[in-house]
Amino acid sequence: MLPNQAELDIAAYTLAATISNLEDFASRLQRADEPTDQELEAFVSSTDPVPERPPLDRDEVAHLMAFATSAVEDATALGEHAQRLLELSRGFYYESLNATTVYERSQANIAAWLREQASRIEGASGDQSRAAQA
Repeated sequence: MLPNQAELDIAAYTLAATISNLEDFASRLQRADEPTDQELEAFVSSTDPVPERPPLDRDEVAHLMAFATSAVEDATALGEHAQRLLELSRGFYYESLNATTVYERSQANIAAWLREQASRIEGASGDQSRAAQA
């Protein structure tokens, strides 16, 4: 029923690989805009012409933008699902510390409901007796 350790390990590996890919893509794009060592040497020596670099392909950059937009949306959904999983697992974990079985939890819920009903009845009868005395 619950995911086993192998499934959790695969999911963790997949997330780590995706993050690594995103970091690599961003670094490669950033480097595309920075001068190369060859360009810097040519500029410093000022005797050699600075080699020309072809401009970035606009379509490739557009594909990166679309991919990044989709990745941000997926990351938002991932965060929401992870938060839900965290809240559910925390609830079950802490609940299991207090009651070991479903039967015990249901008995505790019934007992709490009965106490609430008894205190409401006592409160109502106390109000009636005070009203009768007045």
